[in-house]
Amino acid sequence: MRKVSVNSIENPWIAITTTTTQTTYEVTGLEPGVEYEFQGAGVISEGITEYCQSVTLIVI
Repeated sequence: MRKVSVNSIENPWIAITTTTTQTTYEVTGLEPGVEYEFQGAGVISEGITEYCQSVTLIVI
């Protein structure tokens, strides 16, 4: 999973976890009022798959 701040606080994409077998993941350290985009990818024997479409979140 990776994230990027749409408000340019962080750029480029930052990896927030390398692997997980869970269907949920808690992200910490997000700033209030900042819009983030998140993407996930799968890990297979050949390596990492392409990242999925971004999901946007604004921290309140």
